[in-house]
Amino acid sequence: MFIKIRYGNDELILCNPQCSVNNLLDSITTRCGMKCFGRILDLSDETGLVLRLNDHREEYADLYLKNHSTYILVEKQEPLNTTEEDIPLSPLSDHHALQDGYLTGYIPLLQNCSTLLPKFKLRVAIETASPLRHPKSPRPASKANGGHGPNKSPSRKTRRTKDTKTKTPKESR
Repeated sequence: MFIKIRYGNDELILCNPQCSVNNLLDSITTRCGMKCFGRILDLSDETGLVLRLNDHREEYADLYLKNHSTYILVEKQEPLNTTEEDIPLSPLSDHHALQDGYLTGYIPLLQNCSTLLPKFKLRVAIETASPLRHPKSPRPASKANGGHGPNKSPSRKTRRTKDTKTKTPKESR
């Protein structure tokens, strides 16, 4: 299993995502020559959807990445303490997303990204709260075996009793 990462001047590296997200991102930053302190890297698909792998650093990367797919290396900028209305319209304004009340920016690290991928537009998926799942109730007992479950013994009411006769004092010795 492998994935392709595009970055720089249309450079390409192959990575094995069958490891933790932490190890994968460390390997990518080292192999791409972007090992700078404080730089937060992430991946987006070819349409521009940021995967937010940093939120899942302890999980396996192959849960979030598709086999043989191509991803674009992006850099996450530090959150700005502003709102979307405060930012003037510019080419970079498309690469910002409001996250937790702060404006977070992402920059694609692939040069000429708009010409190489015409449909590429960076965006961040908004997480919605998933509905709570209730555990399923146990299945009702099957009627095929007399109303008893597979490992259950008959109840006291349906238990057959042996014919017992009263013992005489001689027999009890």
